[in-house]
Amino acid sequence: MDKLHVREWSQIRLSTEQVERVKQKIESGYKKNLYKEKPSSNIRLGSVSVGIAGLAVFMVFLILFGRLWIPVHHQEATNFIQPDYSILKQVPEAQVSSVKGAIRNSGIKNMELPTWLPYKVKQAHVPNGAVIDHHITIYLGNASEALSIDARASGTNSTITMMNSQTAHLPGGTKALYGTNGIISELAWVENGVSYILSSSKQGNVPDLSESQLIRVAESFK
Repeated sequence: MDKLHVREWSQIRLSTEQVERVKQKIESGYKKNLYKEKPSSNIRLGSVSVGIAGLAVFMVFLILFGRLWIPVHHQEATNFIQPDYSILKQVPEAQVSSVKGAIRNSGIKNMELPTWLPYKVKQAHVPNGAVIDHHITIYLGNASEALSIDARASGTNSTITMMNSQTAHLPGGTKALYGTNGIISELAWVENGVSYILSSSKQGNVPDLSESQLIRVAESFK
């Protein structure tokens, strides 16, 4: 162990006994400080090691949890059918955005839209108040023809009544209900938990699409 050296102890005007006492106290204090520094360094090093180990465990946990959660989250996000908006390609963008927003706000899962109509769709409209919880009404058409799509989650007050109705079937075998009252023609069915009613008419209050045409429209839903 190195000793603390003080130059010219003999020049200090103290007795020999006093000088020795001072030297002993200084060296004793130096030794105490030296021993105090070593545990302090070890404690700091131990704290850093514990911190690094904790961070490593946390990172491993994030990686493992992420691998488990991401596929499940992705699966949940893709379980629901997203509507095909291709029928709206000639519709003004503002109207398209309005329809998309209304479908989101309705909260209806697995809702679809037709991808075929016997006329060009140039307008899309969602009336004020036509979007409520799990229920939405959308009008697709042009200056002279319009198709009303009434969609709601199946089981939420989805009782269907029609005048002069008769049973029909979609090509895939899904049971449907067709009816006309001399003003409009309608087709109703349930698919993927969603109840649909198509209502078709022309200006002048006369039925527009026939039963076979409405069935073809229903078949095109994606």
